[in-house]
This record gives sequence, structure tokens and C-alpha cells, in this order.
Amino acid sequence: MGVKTLKALKYSVMALNVLIFLCGIALLTISSSIQKQINTTRLADTIGGYSMPAGSILAIIISILFLILGIAGIYAAFKERYKFLIAYSASMAFIFLIQIITGSIAVSVRNNPKFPQMIRDKYMSDFSANSTNEAKRDHLQEYFKCCGWNSINDYITLDTLIKVPTSCCKDKTTCNVNDLTNLFDIPCKDPIILYVRHYIETIGISLIVFGCVNFATIVVTAVYIRLLKDNI
Repeated sequence: MGVKTLKALKYSVMALNVLIFLCGIALLTISSSIQKQINTTRLADTIGGYSMPAGSILAIIISILFLILGIAGIYAAFKERYKFLIAYSASMAFIFLIQIITGSIAVSVRNNPKFPQMIRDKYMSDFSANSTNEAKRDHLQEYFKCCGWNSINDYITLDTLIKVPTSCCKDKTTCNVNDLTNLFDIPCKDPIILYVRHYIETIGISLIVFGCVNFATIVVTAVYIRLLKDNI
């Protein structure tokens, strides 16, 4: 019975590590896509204590470790390498802690009732006539095809003049900031909040979901190690 149980656990650990390897591929695809979007939109900022670029880069690192450890776990289980399995389990446990902590922070920030206010505090000052970050503002307005944080009125100065940047123009070749029909008519707050929420939510949930697979692998491997020790 003990030999059959050991054999069943052996192949269970191998199967779970195949799943870990596949999770690594999936997480690498997701996190690389998010990092590319962050670079494209230039929304590489820290919101509520959570750094969007750091979160996606960490997910990329974890996915690569999943690929390596998935192969290592299959090898260690197949060859019944007791010490190798202990080192493998310790590595997976460490990664699991990082996954859960980072994922929980991301999800808590995303679910914070003050999340829209956090985004507003971070970006609203860029969308004004006196913006000190014009390059980023212009890029965001052109990328999202929007104008102002709340509306075009964000560019009204104290003397009631409207200083609209050319990045608000739909057609740059015939741009006339005084022609309201040629200006983007949606505020930038909606797409920016939507995108930032998407970035944080995707990475956070991915880390937690794949962390559950990691945890299951750790538990089964721990049982396998214990039985393997008794049969050495």
C-alpha cells in the first residue's frame, strides 16, 4: 500500500509541475502583455502604494521561475531526489509568499473605495493650463483621444481664456484649438481609471490564482517528501 501511495504521489507531483510549467507560460504571457501596455500608455506609476511596473515585472520574474522550477520539480520527483525536492519545495514556498503578498496588495488597491480618488490625485494636475508634465499629458490625450481630466474646461485660465493643447485636436494637420468641433470631446479620467484598474486587477488576480496552484503543489510535494524519507 505504501509503495502504491508513494508512486501515486510521485506522478501527482510530476503532473502538478507540468501544470506549474503551463502556469508559468500563461503568467509570462499575461504579465508581458500588461508591461507592454504600461510602456505604451506611459501609465507607469505607483497608485496607493502599488507600483504598476514593479508588479508586472515581478510577475514576469515569477513566471520565469515557474518555468524553471516546473522542469526541476518533474526531474526531482521522477528521480526521487529527496534533498532536491526539499530545496524545490522551499523555493516554491518563498515564491508563494511573494505571489500572495503582491497579489493581495494589488487587489486591495483595486477594491479600495477611494481608488478613483487615488487616480485623480495622481494625474489630474497634469491636465491643466499650467501643467508641468506636458509631454506625458499630450501622450495620454493623443493615445486615449480625450481632452482634459474632467473636460475641456480644465484648460480655462484665471483670465477665462481657454489654453487648449494641440494634443486635444482630432486632426493635427488642420488643428485649431478654438474650433471645438475639432477637439476630442471625452474626458481623460474615464479611460485612464479604466486602464489603471485593468492593469492592477489583472496582475493581482493572476498572481493569486496561480498562487493557489503553487500552494497545492507545495502541499502534495511535502506529503511526497515525507513518504519518500520513510522509504529511503
